[in-house]
Amino acid sequence: MQPIKQEVINLLEQKRYDEILLVSSSPHKIMNILISLSYDKQKYISWRAIEAIGLLSKEIAKSDLRL
Repeated sequence: MQPIKQEVINLLEQKRYDEILLVSSSPHKIMNILISLSYDKQKYISWRAIEAIGLLSKEIAKSDLRL
């Protein structure tokens, strides 16, 4: 498993959503990781990933005017 993905999982387990954006300089890479984690709806981590996607989307929209 990628070190970045494992770090994102660790932060999701601790509900430290505000720190997820700091894991990588590319918010789009973090978004891809969160989306991949959201596929298995039976695991609690996927629901936390979905919540983090919403929060991260809000932050990306503030800074990325291309959207």
